[in-house]
Amino acid sequence: MVDTIEVNGVTIAFTRRGKGPPLVLMHGQEADHSMFDALSERLEGDFTIVAYDQRDCGATINPEEPCTLADLADDAAALVAALGVSRAHIYGSSFGGLVAQFFAARFPDRVDRLVLGNTWRAGLSVQEVNPEGVARLVQLRGDLDANAQNIAELFFTPDFVRDNPSIVGMFRSNSRSPQKRGRRAALASQTMSADISTFPRPVLLLSGSEDRVIPHDATAALAEGVPRTQFALLDGVGHVGVIQAPDRVAEILKRFLLDQPQ
Repeated sequence: MVDTIEVNGVTIAFTRRGKGPPLVLMHGQEADHSMFDALSERLEGDFTIVAYDQRDCGATINPEEPCTLADLADDAAALVAALGVSRAHIYGSSFGGLVAQFFAARFPDRVDRLVLGNTWRAGLSVQEVNPEGVARLVQLRGDLDANAQNIAELFFTPDFVRDNPSIVGMFRSNSRSPQKRGRRAALASQTMSADISTFPRPVLLLSGSEDRVIPHDATAALAEGVPRTQFALLDGVGHVGVIQAPDRVAEILKRFLLDQPQ
């Protein structure tokens, strides 16, 4: 069930399920909270999971004006506080990993353990991280219906797409208005940095060996200058591991997050 709450002039849509330590999930640029449905099913016995829609995503309602990654982090912090949570585990996937970095930089005392999945260092534009891949994706998105199969094979492995043909439907249309899509694209290109070099608790970097959107080397590079990092590579998995391999992602998260508190 999707609930809503008013914070920072934004009506944030979110779900809350499970029991245990709080875990906040931050979705990718073109996604919404539902990208975590399969993962949440596997984690709800161990965590209280909060998955929400960022600005210009899903059922969240926000002012029709540009914002920054810091604004998105502030929204998340206000949501968590409004739910009565003093400190939570944070998992940001892809673009959500940028939001998570800003959250950890701005509110380190509000974060227990930090997971950055299939993402890159805040302060670099996505075009800098993977210029050829981004150019290819922009080209393909010029005709979603014709190119949905090829787009799906950028985000998932070709074998997974072949075995799960319905996944192609995710890429055949985009319900967001052009204005919303434009604001989201601008956010992914922002070069504001978020300093997590002094973050005091463990950080997990998680990527797929076959990620063609954000190469796993870009995710692994986040370890530079950040203490207490671990890196986990999912062999044979593409950009959206939480959909392609939710069982494997869930097991990695359980081992990392349920370790003894630091």
